[in-house]
Amino acid sequence: MTADQTSNGRFRELIERLDVGVVVQDAQDTILISNPAAQRILGLDQEPNSQLSSRDPRWKLVDADGHDFPNDQIPSVLAFRTRKPVQNVIMGTTNLKTGERRWLSITAAPIFESDCQGSHSIAS
Repeated sequence: MTADQTSNGRFRELIERLDVGVVVQDAQDTILISNPAAQRILGLDQEPNSQLSSRDPRWKLVDADGHDFPNDQIPSVLAFRTRKPVQNVIMGTTNLKTGERRWLSITAAPIFESDCQGSHSIAS
């Protein structure tokens, strides 16, 4: 096992154990990884849906005032576009399994690899 494989395994184990929801997305906003807490909060399946992104209309995203949340202001999208972390954004979303409204405080941080492709994580 290489050092990268060991590091990736430890990273995966860490996010799996967190009580806070963590979602990792690619530069196209597609969900790659979600931990059990995020799956429970957001109504995600254990296996990521390769076509599901935070821009999916089923989320029914709203801002703190109840207005539709602009797609270009979604924390994960904004973090990638500005290349800077976005912190403590209050957003309402819909649990995909139960249909319940969930209010989240979201922090997104972009992580770029050397080829400028990367992923970001969202803690809710």
